[in-house]
Amino acid sequence: MSGSAGKVYFVLYLAVVLELLIIIVERDEAEEHLHQKQKETMKIVKSILSQLQAGAGTEGITTKPQDEVSVPSAELKATGMIKDLIGADIKSDRRYLIAVGVTDVSGVLDRMEAETDKEYIERLEKNVKLANVENIQYEIFYNPSDEQGISPPFPNDSILNEFMAQNKITNMNEMPIGTKILDTGWELKGVRDLYLDHEAMNKRVEEHVKNGTVGRKTVEPIYKAVSIGQDFKPSDVNDENIFFYAKDSVDVDDVDADLTQSDENKSNKLFVVNFEPPATEGWFKLRYDAKTNKILGIKGGQNESVEDESTVNIGTVQLKIGELKKVKKQLEKEVNADIIKMVKERRGAFVFAEPATHDSFIAAVNKEIAELEVSGDIKALDKIGNVQLYGYIVTLLSPGMSKNFEQNQNTIEFDVRVNVLDPPPSKPIIEASNNVYAFAGQPANFRFQIAPWRTGMNVVKGNVYSKESGGAGQPLATIVMRPVSETTPAEGQSRDYYGTVSQALSSGEGVPKEYIVKLEHNIVPNRSEKNVDLTVFPSVIEEDVSRLKNQFAALANYGQQMFFEYTPPSGQKIAADQFAIYFKTDADAQGKRIVGLNAGREDKLNFSASANDAILEIVWVDPISKKEIPIFPETSVSIKQRQPGLSTNFATDNIAGEDQLLVRIQNIKIDAPTYDPNDSEKKSNVNFRIVDTDAKVKGYTIVGTPKSTVNDDNTVQINFGMTGEPDDEGKVRGEISIKMEATSINPENGKVSEPTFKTYKIRVNKKMDTGGNTRGGRRRR
Repeated sequence: MSGSAGKVYFVLYLAVVLELLIIIVERDEAEEHLHQKQKETMKIVKSILSQLQAGAGTEGITTKPQDEVSVPSAELKATGMIKDLIGADIKSDRRYLIAVGVTDVSGVLDRMEAETDKEYIERLEKNVKLANVENIQYEIFYNPSDEQGISPPFPNDSILNEFMAQNKITNMNEMPIGTKILDTGWELKGVRDLYLDHEAMNKRVEEHVKNGTVGRKTVEPIYKAVSIGQDFKPSDVNDENIFFYAKDSVDVDDVDADLTQSDENKSNKLFVVNFEPPATEGWFKLRYDAKTNKILGIKGGQNESVEDESTVNIGTVQLKIGELKKVKKQLEKEVNADIIKMVKERRGAFVFAEPATHDSFIAAVNKEIAELEVSGDIKALDKIGNVQLYGYIVTLLSPGMSKNFEQNQNTIEFDVRVNVLDPPPSKPIIEASNNVYAFAGQPANFRFQIAPWRTGMNVVKGNVYSKESGGAGQPLATIVMRPVSETTPAEGQSRDYYGTVSQALSSGEGVPKEYIVKLEHNIVPNRSEKNVDLTVFPSVIEEDVSRLKNQFAALANYGQQMFFEYTPPSGQKIAADQFAIYFKTDADAQGKRIVGLNAGREDKLNFSASANDAILEIVWVDPISKKEIPIFPETSVSIKQRQPGLSTNFATDNIAGEDQLLVRIQNIKIDAPTYDPNDSEKKSNVNFRIVDTDAKVKGYTIVGTPKSTVNDDNTVQINFGMTGEPDDEGKVRGEISIKMEATSINPENGKVSEPTFKTYKIRVNKKMDTGGNTRGGRRRR
């Protein structure tokens, strides 16, 4: 970057010297001492110019040097196991940053004193050009060479320009994609261009001047993009981010900090390239051709009507065209007449709008310089300097030709070596879960994967051994294998298999039994093994089955729901979603299927009034074969009408009378069960009867049959009488026992429940009113 800075200083120095030269020219040419100073100034200008013209002008563009990229082959990529096979992840995409040196205009953006809006806008529009890259072209070339370390030679700019001229191409984006560059082996693959959008930027300048908001953003570039051919973009990058200008900051991982943009480094414009080569061995050349405006001459398309007061720029220094013409006129006194004639024949300085015409002029200048160099003239160096300076000024004053200054042209290129990674010598891989579970009564199934696929070379087998054997000795069974997909994978890809034990294996007596499955994958001469623990559970544990059967029978009542939790013989080893509950009735053969091991109230396993029987079954569903193994065998129970409740906790009794006892029992409560599980207000009908009475009251017996009355609120009242005589103390003593029975009747199907029995006992200890007619304490009959 120091060379670029030096050239900028030289340009500014040249501008100052030219201004001095202009002053001298305007003085009285008759004065000898002024002539002497003029000659001295010319020498200084020539010296600066000779240094300005040295080199290829590439110091203004910087990026990373040669790079190397590893790309997985299609075969390796298809395995989906790059890290396993290679030992590391592969990053095949790259982000490169290109910094292009431009003129720093940050110090000349403020309005000058007495500067009109028009003058200010025109100056700012020039500053926009000075401060930015006019056009940057990103070119991609490919060479299939298998050379390592050093890339194949590429033609230099001079040879490349000559090749383009021979093919009548003025710009690389006009070259057909696929063009071979001479016999170098390099082939053009793609071109992307970013062009300054002058119309949009000029509009912004006018708005900022109008609003008084001129600043750094006023000269920020706006680009239009054009592309042809291939772009080699990473898969996660959109088209706008293949090649773009970075405004203020950008992700600069692994990039030198010197390339980043900051407030202190306004003379750098940063561009970002995202690049990912294909899986093709060889070299890629990424070439960047930047056109800047460090020296800004007369705009192309104009003619001699350009006013002398118009200006050109060398950096931020402005020179008037009229003043430069005077310097040119002075130089014509010392320049070869043929060169001057060539300019005059083309109507002065405004004749080089066509590149071919300008090239002819420069060729004549170079020819003159070459002749002077070999002439032996003792003043040759002075004359060469004059010719160079004259050519410089003529170019500066020729419309559209200032872009040809080397200071405005920056090119750089760097190479990317692409190495394609193939899978290493086939190392067989076999992957499977460490644990497989099954139930007795069905062969175990599991899934596994092998890689890489090698047609005709993969040999896979498996055997089952007892846990105690440690995987040695005679196998108990073999593994039958079948591919998950019938489609044969591509070479190097993985393949999934189902493995099935050749026979059903037994469990222990009420406990699980463990086995070892040994899997083997061979790709001659290599082999890999994988051991899998196989546990076979008993399908039924009688104690658990019996417990749920009792619960099922107890809950199978009209108006109730079935809900429960069931623990399978596998405990927590197998996920609950591999189990299913089946519930149905004879009135609903379809029934319900619930995934899992728990049935809750929300599952609504109802016992409807239209059904007579209910059936329950719980199964394990093999996730591979989809076959079902019952872990709670199908069990059928008869649905019953629920018994009513019969409560005497709040019953009251009343015993009254003289020579005859009147007994009343009331508030016996019958709890009628619901018959609709979805509506607790729907109650069954009830029946009530007295099954038996037993009166053990001394001297008294029950008269007739006790009578019961069931009220609307299902409360019962019992009335009966007793006759006899009290004891010698005039008391009635003893106990009355009444056995009662209640049943419920389902109003929808007429089903009657089993009876509910209750015995109510009344203790009697009552003094009778005997009046005055007594004998020996006993009432006279």
